[in-house]
Order: sequence, then structure tokens, then C-alpha cells
Amino acid sequence: MCVGLVLRCCHGKWMGDAHAGLSSDSMLLNFHMDSFLPHYTQLMSDDQVKGPTLPDVVPFYRYGTRPADPSWGAAFPQLVWALYHYYGDLVTAKALYPSVMAYVQFMLSTIPSSGIGNMYGYYGDWVPPPPQPKVSVSFTSAFSFLLNVKQTLELAQALGQQNDVATLTSMFTTQSASFNKAFFNGQSYSSGLQITYVLPLYLGIVPADSYDTVVANFLNQFVGSDHTHITAGIIGTKFLLPVLSLVNRSDLALEVVQQPLVEKLCIGKNTCVVPTDEAMWGGVVCQGQTRWMVVSVQCRSGDEVLGDDFKFSSITVNVSVPVGSVGVVYLPAHGKGQLSVWEGQHRGVWSDRVYLGGGVRGLQGGEWVSELDAIKLNVLPGRYSFTVKGQ
Repeated sequence: MCVGLVLRCCHGKWMGDAHAGLSSDSMLLNFHMDSFLPHYTQLMSDDQVKGPTLPDVVPFYRYGTRPADPSWGAAFPQLVWALYHYYGDLVTAKALYPSVMAYVQFMLSTIPSSGIGNMYGYYGDWVPPPPQPKVSVSFTSAFSFLLNVKQTLELAQALGQQNDVATLTSMFTTQSASFNKAFFNGQSYSSGLQITYVLPLYLGIVPADSYDTVVANFLNQFVGSDHTHITAGIIGTKFLLPVLSLVNRSDLALEVVQQPLVEKLCIGKNTCVVPTDEAMWGGVVCQGQTRWMVVSVQCRSGDEVLGDDFKFSSITVNVSVPVGSVGVVYLPAHGKGQLSVWEGQHRGVWSDRVYLGGGVRGLQGGEWVSELDAIKLNVLPGRYSFTVKGQ
């Protein structure tokens, strides 16, 4: 778990995984982190040996940069705040508050004269699912800074640091206004991606007279364009579900959780993992219960998998159907009038549009589907290697 990540490979833990990813809140809620995280946040404080800056990786060795990307360094205030928020841990908060406050003050000093809209950063919203574009790094850096200010303000209130309460309140108000000036056009934020609605809504900085419009546009984007799928990287993903609940659409948050989050996971060039009720590229369709089927397509040298002018001598489609599922596999013909299909090396299951079966265990029949220009095979749980040969 996290301890192993901190110790592995003789280098520290990437701070972004502790904050910007999905780990910090879920770890505190699901595991006993009351011993480890005070130690880890102390390591962060110890790494402020050259002033209030933090590196991307703590302990800082071999990888990362100093100063950290604002969304990576944000792990320090985030974790100290989270220990207080979830566990009521004021001991860690009191011990590390000066270091947290120094870090926030340092981050304030990095905002250029042109405003928070041009804040520095390296990684940003790591990594949106392709082909989704990535929001500007300055947008996520500005958000992470404002979130840290808000969290540190809550710590200052809990610890009775009244002077800092006034300072942080003013800082949050001023920089939130600067954020809106840089990114808000009255209808939406920045490039209008899913994440650009989620982050300002989470911070609570959307102007009151525009709030209903922004929420409506966000939901239209999420349901209409995004089809209730996550299009953000680790930062946007972390805050999406809380924001859906915040705008009274917990039903959509539940829908996100219950659906397969990955429609098609490609491993390398020719292998994909797909739900067994979804279509896959290259003419292969998998149907059945909502479980996972692993499909890889291998072509002879020089062949192309995609394209209207597809030509091949043979294609091998490797299918793995999990226990508890049934699958329907469509093997592409791509205009070939006569095809033979083999499972493994020696068992012919199809020839000249006639299903043979070949005695293959788990194969439950097949037929030609003219509208799809494909051979349809019904399969039970198991692993199969179908080779399609054109004639």
C-alpha cells in the first residue's frame, strides 16, 4: 500500500498521488492512516530544508522537481487538513501548521503580476483519457492553490490563529476573484471541459448570479456531451462525484460509480479490454452480461487492422471470457467471400460460411451476419484463439 510506495525503489512518494489522485480521502476513510500519515506529513515538513518550498516527491530523491507542481505540493496542506477533517487530529495540525502556512505564503509569492490565471505548473490534470484534451496547467495550479488556502483557513480556525484567519480569508477572496476574472466568461470556465466546471463548483467560488447557469451548463455537458463518463484526469476525477452531489445530482454520481469506468482499455497496439456488452474497434463486437472480455487482434506483417481498404491473409483474435459471463464474438470478414476460422492450431470451426464447431469446448454455435459482414460465434467462459483466414 502507501508505505510500500514510499519505500520502494529508494525514492519517495509522488505527492500528486497523495493529493490530486483519488487516494488521500479514500485512504483516510477506508484504512487506519492515523499512524502513517502523521509520519508522512512530517517527512514533507522535513523536506522544507531550503525554505518553505516542497518537491514533487517526498522524501526528495532521484525524481521530481523543486518547487513542486502546485497540484503535487498541495498534498501537504491536503493531508494535514484531512487528518483533522476526518480524524479530528489537532496534534498533527498544531505541530505542522507553521510549515503549512509557510508553504501557502510561498505559493502566493509565485503568482505572477499578470495574475493567478498564469500560475506555473508542470503536470496539471494527469492524465485525461484519450482523446480528451487536457485543461491548462495554470487552471489546475490555481485551483490547487485556492483549495490549499481554504484548507489552511479551516486549520487556522480550529487552532485559534485569528490573525491568520483574517489573512487567509482575504487571500481566498482576492485570489478567487482573480481566478474568475482569468477563467470565467459568465457561462462557463476556461475551455468548457468537464473539469473546468467541477473545480470552481467544488471551491464554491462561482458568482452567485451565475451559479444556476453554470450548474445547468455543467449538467448539459456531463449528460449530453460526456454521456456521464469521466473525461478528466486525476484532479478532475477526484472532485467530480462530490460536485455532482453538491448540485443535488447524486443520482448521476451513482450512475458513474455503477457503470464500467473504462469502455475500452487498449494495452499496446493490438490488445483491448472491453465490457462484454460493448462494441470494439476493428469489427469485433462483444456482447453479453456487463463483465470484461479481453480481446487482442494480431495481423500478419504488413496488414492493417483499420480502414475501408482492409486487406489481410489472416487475423488472430484472442478472446478471454470471465467466469459468470457469456460472450458473442463477431469476427470481421471485410468483404472476403470465403473465410475459414480455426480455434488454436488444428480445430476448424468455420468454412465457406458454414459453422463446423470443431469440437471446441465452450463454443455454442455460430452464424453469418451479412449486415455486419462478420461471423458471429457464441462462447462460454474460457480462453479462445480464433484465426480468420481469407481465401
